[in-house]
Amino acid sequence: MTYPNGNATIPQSGERLIDGAFVNSHGLAGGYNRSAKTVAALAGGAAPGINVSLLDAAICEISVVASANDSAQLPSAKGNQILDVVNSTANSARIYSNARTPTDTINGTAGTTPVDLAAGKTARFISTQNGKWFRLTSA
Repeated sequence: MTYPNGNATIPQSGERLIDGAFVNSHGLAGGYNRSAKTVAALAGGAAPGINVSLLDAAICEISVVASANDSAQLPSAKGNQILDVVNSTANSARIYSNARTPTDTINGTAGTTPVDLAAGKTARFISTQNGKWFRLTSA
């Protein structure tokens, strides 16, 4: 069963069907069967257009940042999302909210204002509710 806020109920022990929303959000291996992908940042550093350089997997590696401040974008913040983003390049990248939802915020700042992800660093983006992303960065 899924509640109106989109949260799924935790399945009970024993043999029974498991709610699809729970499986989709938590995975069959307790969340460890996460998807991964690599993306190339959009050259020029401008806010990406719709679905350009989209960081839409649970683990994303930005593998190409040709010039400092090239950009990528998060998916729309819908709550109950955690994304790990690795910048494996020698240049800093800029991360924007999704072009489809320009009112999304990142750490309380309008998503049309990017956050920087330094070269060789990792950031975790957490969406706790619709429209809100929070960023934690590696040391």
